[in-house]
Amino acid sequence: MRLARTAASGGIDFVTLEDGLGLRADGFGTAADDTGRRVHGRLDSVVLATLLLATSDIPEVVVSRNVTHSNPFHVARQLASLAAVGPGRVVWRPQVSADARDATVVGGPATPALSPEDIYVPTRIARRLRDLFRDAEEYVHTVRRLWATYPAEGLGQDGGFWRPERVRPLTSRGEPRYAATGPLPVPVGDPPPVAVLAHHALEPYRLAAAVADRVFLTPTPR
Repeated sequence: MRLARTAASGGIDFVTLEDGLGLRADGFGTAADDTGRRVHGRLDSVVLATLLLATSDIPEVVVSRNVTHSNPFHVARQLASLAAVGPGRVVWRPQVSADARDATVVGGPATPALSPEDIYVPTRIARRLRDLFRDAEEYVHTVRRLWATYPAEGLGQDGGFWRPERVRPLTSRGEPRYAATGPLPVPVGDPPPVAVLAHHALEPYRLAAAVADRVFLTPTPR
């Protein structure tokens, strides 16, 4: 919180919040410290974003949310709620998880085992992550369709009653684990833009081209 307030006072345009299911490690591909000497967990990104939006003047909060081991309906609802707390200040970054520990935490489908060397061979990491990024593209499309199930005009003029002719259900006919049925229980006025981090290999760039409103690039040496 203190860092966010300092960033806002310094004129920073946005802050990013990472998401993660498993314990963090000090380096890529290394095991987390289980000796109890250091806390490696993360605060929930949606909960933290709610606090930042309510208590700081930061113009935008970029909320990372795991799309490999989560349900699009829940993520669509969470981000719609955030957008109501901070209209025009919420950005969603769909996060693809290639960490096998995340799958272990939630009992989700196994993800490819990656080594530190994989990130230096773009063709190798692209081949291993291709299916995950294709699933992420479908996931983002599903979330956007869910946002459209309960537009802001679905509320009555007094804000207390919904207009059934404006609220419509949704059935997504994608992969079974990404299937979702609406409508959302939260009206969506201004849907959050989608930001994609493009890095390391071709697949993130393809995802960015397919779904992103904004693209973050990992800097590389010339």
